[in-house]
Amino acid sequence: ERNMATLGRWILKTRPAEVNARDIRRKEHLPGLRDAAPMNEALNGLVEAGWLEPNPSREGDFPGRQKADFIVSPHILEAKNE
Repeated sequence: ERNMATLGRWILKTRPAEVNARDIRRKEHLPGLRDAAPMNEALNGLVEAGWLEPNPSREGDFPGRQKADFIVSPHILEAKNE
């Protein structure tokens, strides 16, 4: 729950339309979210809470791992404006 709160505060502060798990881990250096497992747990918790919607993508024509992209709920972004 602490990692979900950390990620949630970051989303409210930066207001991104989309987030990528790997980019956040590597660029933002959020406490407790530098490793993949805690980041994935936090992201899954925010998906369950309705904050995020999975939006996996992959470039190229070859099979492989999908990017861990998520769309931020417009309701969350609107709530910040109020």
